[in-house]
Amino acid sequence: LWQWRGRPGRGLAVALTFAALAEVLILPAPLYRFPAGQLRQPWIGWLRDRPAGAVALLPFPASGAATDYERTAVGMLQAFEHGHPLVNGYSGFFPPDYVKLFAAMQHFPDQASLQLLREHGATYLVAEAGWAAQHEPGYTGLELLYADSDVQVYRLAP
Repeated sequence: LWQWRGRPGRGLAVALTFAALAEVLILPAPLYRFPAGQLRQPWIGWLRDRPAGAVALLPFPASGAATDYERTAVGMLQAFEHGHPLVNGYSGFFPPDYVKLFAAMQHFPDQASLQLLREHGATYLVAEAGWAAQHEPGYTGLELLYADSDVQVYRLAP
């Protein structure tokens, strides 16, 4: 391998080239299909007309798997429409304070998770309706502002 057709290093160069190509080889993967109409939902327009304040999307992802962040990615696109920043946006980098919030949100709605949401500037909590129905009895310090068949929007008391 070190010599190919009598020239030292050529075999190594060929092997390294194939290794580099294999590293960047793009294999077919299924793409997430953005749900039609997700940017025209009534709650987005309603939230656009509310005073400034950050939004937390509920539920937080269940794990660190990329597929668990599909809802968050959709929420980031929806944020362009309603104009409020998100406390649980998604990127390839998770700062230590987000990791702490992520861990606390696994026990939502306890006082620790609510307090960390406040510390991150959250004013509004946008919860998927089915998930909210399962967790609502534990909400303390939240005021229901908006509800439809898809979401419930709460205000987090300061």
